[in-house]
Amino acid sequence: MANNNFNPWEIKGDIDYTKIIKQFGLKPFDKLLPKLNDYLLFRRGLIYCHRDFERIEKAIKNKKQFAMMTGLMPSGKFHFGHKMVADQTIMYQKLGAKVYVAVADIEAYNSRNPDVDKLRKDAIEEYLTNYVALGLDLKKCDFYFQSDRSKDGKKAGAYYSLANMLGRHTTFNQVKAIYGDISPAKLSSALLQASDMLHPQLKEFEGKPLPVIVPVGVDQDPHLRLTRDVAHKYPGYDFVPISSTCHVFLPGLKGGKMSSSDENSFIALTDSPEIAAKKIKKFAFSGGRETLEAHRKYGGNPDVDVSFLLLKFGLEEDDDKLKEISAILRERTAYLNNLEKERQQALRFKKLEKDAVQYKASIIYSDLTFNTKQAENIIQDISKKQKEIDKVKKIIINLEGKIRGFEVKITSINATIQKSTGLEQEKLNQEITNIRANLAGMTVNRENYTSKLIHIRKQKEELQDSISEENVVIRDLRVTDSKQNANSQKETNQKDLEKKQRKLDDYEEQRKKFYTLKSELRSIKERITEKQLELQTSSTESEFSLKNIKSLIRELYDKSSTKNKVSALKISLEEKKQILDNIKKRELELEKISYSNEIEIENHKKLIKSIAKMDICPVCKNKITENHIDEIHKDTMPQVDSLQKQVQDSDKELTEIYNKKQVLEQELLQINDQISNTEADVIRLENIAEKEKDIKILYQRIETIKSQLSESQKKKQYLESKINENLDIEKKYEISKIEVQEISLRTQKNLGSEISFKERDLERSKIALKQFTREEKELSEEFKVLEINLNKNENLLTKKKKQEEELSEKFKKLIESRDNLQKNIREVQIEISKKDNNIYNFEQDINNFKIEKARYDASIENLQTEMLEFKGVEIIKTKKENLVHKLAKTQEILSRIGNVNMRALEVYDSVKQEYDSISQKVEIITKEKEGIMRIIHQIDIKKKKTFLKTMNDLNEIFSRNFSQLNNKGQVYLDLENRKEPFEGGVSIVVKTGHGKYFDVTSLSGGEQTIVALSLIFAIQELNPYCFYILDEIDAALDKRNSERLAGLLKKYMAKGQYIVITHNDEIITNASTLYGVSMHDGISKILSLKV
Repeated sequence: MANNNFNPWEIKGDIDYTKIIKQFGLKPFDKLLPKLNDYLLFRRGLIYCHRDFERIEKAIKNKKQFAMMTGLMPSGKFHFGHKMVADQTIMYQKLGAKVYVAVADIEAYNSRNPDVDKLRKDAIEEYLTNYVALGLDLKKCDFYFQSDRSKDGKKAGAYYSLANMLGRHTTFNQVKAIYGDISPAKLSSALLQASDMLHPQLKEFEGKPLPVIVPVGVDQDPHLRLTRDVAHKYPGYDFVPISSTCHVFLPGLKGGKMSSSDENSFIALTDSPEIAAKKIKKFAFSGGRETLEAHRKYGGNPDVDVSFLLLKFGLEEDDDKLKEISAILRERTAYLNNLEKERQQALRFKKLEKDAVQYKASIIYSDLTFNTKQAENIIQDISKKQKEIDKVKKIIINLEGKIRGFEVKITSINATIQKSTGLEQEKLNQEITNIRANLAGMTVNRENYTSKLIHIRKQKEELQDSISEENVVIRDLRVTDSKQNANSQKETNQKDLEKKQRKLDDYEEQRKKFYTLKSELRSIKERITEKQLELQTSSTESEFSLKNIKSLIRELYDKSSTKNKVSALKISLEEKKQILDNIKKRELELEKISYSNEIEIENHKKLIKSIAKMDICPVCKNKITENHIDEIHKDTMPQVDSLQKQVQDSDKELTEIYNKKQVLEQELLQINDQISNTEADVIRLENIAEKEKDIKILYQRIETIKSQLSESQKKKQYLESKINENLDIEKKYEISKIEVQEISLRTQKNLGSEISFKERDLERSKIALKQFTREEKELSEEFKVLEINLNKNENLLTKKKKQEEELSEKFKKLIESRDNLQKNIREVQIEISKKDNNIYNFEQDINNFKIEKARYDASIENLQTEMLEFKGVEIIKTKKENLVHKLAKTQEILSRIGNVNMRALEVYDSVKQEYDSISQKVEIITKEKEGIMRIIHQIDIKKKKTFLKTMNDLNEIFSRNFSQLNNKGQVYLDLENRKEPFEGGVSIVVKTGHGKYFDVTSLSGGEQTIVALSLIFAIQELNPYCFYILDEIDAALDKRNSERLAGLLKKYMAKGQYIVITHNDEIITNASTLYGVSMHDGISKILSLKV
């Protein structure tokens, strides 16, 4: 079945090797041939499972023929992961296997699409060379490319035919079960892999079926399963099932799989020791420690430590030494792990303690923040309430101002009403009564005058009729009698008539004066009536004012009230308020102390209870005993008793304060009442003073009126006496008038008696008519006056009635207005009462707030004191409930942890100190090393530059020298590693005239001599020496080449000394000095010759 974590082309995540054995049907190694234990990969369990490996063991044991097949897919430098396969390849070759090595260039093309030419070049230059360097014998190895199996057509045909035939016997379900979903290209590669593993058994290769071992990593096992499944289906050939082994992967330096794209994840075999060491030190994964510091202190886990695994995978071949390293590493790791556990436990304990402290501090901070915020909120609430109180007080002041305004208006209305009802009303009523009485009298008089006038006019008419008749009769009588009598006594009575006439004139004058006096008396009477009314009005006003004064005096609270007394009361009120404020402040302080002490008592009690429940003392870290609890009781109880005594003293003083506060509040109410009453009294006294002034003015006016009235009365009496003296003037006037008439009649005695009688009647009628006419005139005049007065009085009555109605309406309106004002006052007073109640409630709220603030202040003070114990502790800002829960959980964990080795921290600190010291030294050395490495790098750059320049110069001379000695080709020096010239050698490349390249070893002896001499002389020319010895360098040269060599030697002999040992004539001929050496009887002799 397919594995989701890996396939032949990809590996994901960690590999569980034990699980893979079961999953893929592999077998672990139980017993091994003794010979296999010689190889560390088997011995150390790095090759850990197999398929049918017994067949290979049997072949090895019986020295039977078997083959080993492996493949490589170059993807970068050859590293230690590749070396595992190379080591196995070489091992099986040594054990007698024929080795097949396939370069999987077709598979690489199908799965990765690389640069195939570069892949093939790397396969030879990078991989094959390392295989050979590690010990692979190429003579016993069949090395080939999948794309170019063999130059032998039969072998190549059999190989590719096998791959195609295997595809014929493979199903998609089979492939999917093994690989999962794969592309056709990868399927093609898998079938080619199967052909790689099976083809050694073909007759074209090993000639018969034989055991084949294929060592792989577990990721390649699916290829083995496919190969084994399809092998028996191949027609006409009985393949031996493929055997295989699986080895564990060498992890990359950083942990996980090695990656060819990341050169820091592996060590290449071509890396210098310095680069390898640098990679290990910098990148090697070492046991999964979180930090490099921790790893350096505690070491790594051998099972995952890459440095150790490198030793295990072959860098250390001595098993005992490896075991020793592993044991030391494991022992140190175990010790450090144990120390680390204890340290971690101690750190955890310490951290939990720190967390507990942090949680406590955070809880206290949370409470402090909450209480501070609440206190600030309370201050804001107090400020708001105070503003509300100020606002309400302003409203009350405005309302009180309204009430005073209403009271002023009511006072004015009352004054107006009292004045209207007392003076104006009475005066108006009196005036109306008087007018009505006058009108009644005048009406009666008018009726009398009317009756009289009617009667007089009737009598006048009758008299006029009578006079007319009498005149007619008298006229007739006179006509009759005129003839009989003459006028005889006319002169005799003339003197008496004149005398009587003068007397009549006097009476007439007296009569006029009489009526003048009568008219003046009437005016005086009217004036007296007016003065009497005025006097009555003033008296009424005076009496009304006196009544008001008496009423105000009755309403007085204190007759001695003054503005100074009001000021004194206000000062006293402020003093009382100040005392009350001080008492309230003291009350708040005491409540704060009381509340703070109660909290402290509660905390002490909680501490005692919590200590009793604890196992470990948080202070000394020892187990809690009865002695601990007793000591805590001894330390705590005196503090609790002291705090309780303070609470009792505070409560006692608070009780006294409450009583004093009640008394002061009652006194404040009384003083407020006194101020209100005194202010009202001051206003009343001012009103009394004003009214007394008014009364004084009224008394003066009354006296003046009385004086004027007295004078008018005297004048009236005088006029009445004068009128009484002339009451009969009218009578006298009439008698005198009749006498005058009689005297006038006496002169006609000769007339008949009838005429005389008629004339006397006529005269009496005329006199009566005149009297009636005069009376009518007088009555008419008096009637007119009466009518005028009556109209005046009626108009005045109408006016007074209107005034009365207006006064009544005014009175009614004033009453209504006063009632409305009083209603408004009551409403305003109710409103003021409500506002006072609001103020009281606000003040109560403020007091409650202040008490609450005092509690919060006390709590804040305690919390601030507690916070001093947690100075520098970082505060966690989260919900208090979470903190309390975490604290409880932390304390529970602390109680469960029990005893902790706190010495582990000290040991850790000493190890850390040692590490810090070493680390410091390492850092210094590292810096020095880096400095040296920089210098070395600079030297290497200069060295490389100089070397390349020298080589180029040398190459030029070398090529020139060779062309002088041989004109059939070219020769030059070529670097094996052009990128890093000092990590490779220098090759001599020879190019013939046909364009073919040869290695110098493939040349003949003479050709090699020419190449060597060309190089030697090139070196001499580039950097000449003073002296050279050449021993038979021409031994392998023919005559032509000897001549050329002789010419070259002659050229260089001009620049240096050369001693040449030779038997060549051409060389000898061109020498400047010859020395011959011969031996006779065992003795050498020298013969010199100057040429």
